[in-house]
Amino acid sequence: MAARKAQPSPQAGFTLVEMMVALLVFALIAVAGSAMTRFVLSGRSDLADRQARAAELQTARAILRADLLNAVARPARDSRGVGGRGFTGGAGALTGGAEGEVLLFLRAGWENPGALEDRGPLLHVAYVLNQGRLLRRATLRPDPTPQTPVAETVLIEGVQGIALEFLAGSRWLDGWGGPAAAGQAARLPDAVALDLDLAGLGHIRQLFLTGEAAR
Repeated sequence: MAARKAQPSPQAGFTLVEMMVALLVFALIAVAGSAMTRFVLSGRSDLADRQARAAELQTARAILRADLLNAVARPARDSRGVGGRGFTGGAGALTGGAEGEVLLFLRAGWENPGALEDRGPLLHVAYVLNQGRLLRRATLRPDPTPQTPVAETVLIEGVQGIALEFLAGSRWLDGWGGPAAAGQAARLPDAVALDLDLAGLGHIRQLFLTGEAAR
């Protein structure tokens, strides 16, 4: 009588050990995929933040460059009526936690098409450090009163330190104008160097010509 072929058992399948190994491999793949996704998203976020900071810096640079190229050496009084201050700035570094005036001057070239507004072409500009932000305060008259409107713009966030230097001929000075340098009120520095320590970008030094040197 011919021998019968063995039939496969209907109960054949994966063992418990095989199932556990498969689940472990699947879990490892899932964890690795999740970590990779988080890494990619974090990298994209960091890149977007750096691009936004760089764009913020470039905008601030363009505004400061335009202001300094149109700067004029004209003394002006402040809102309390105290006069005699011309182009003034520097004389010491400020940290991000400090507050203080960084740069103050008058600039020309403030257009008034058709003379529709009752004002001249001069604008009173101040750059101020306030709680880690570099602000531009434009007072809408060269010799303001307490009622004169002020337009304030936040130029740069995350300022950890700021310092200025001023070029006079071949010498760099750490301050310009002020009571101790009355002779400087009648003229402008040839150039201004701005040193910034910015969160996320580090130390950045930028150079600007003034209206005096550009003419």
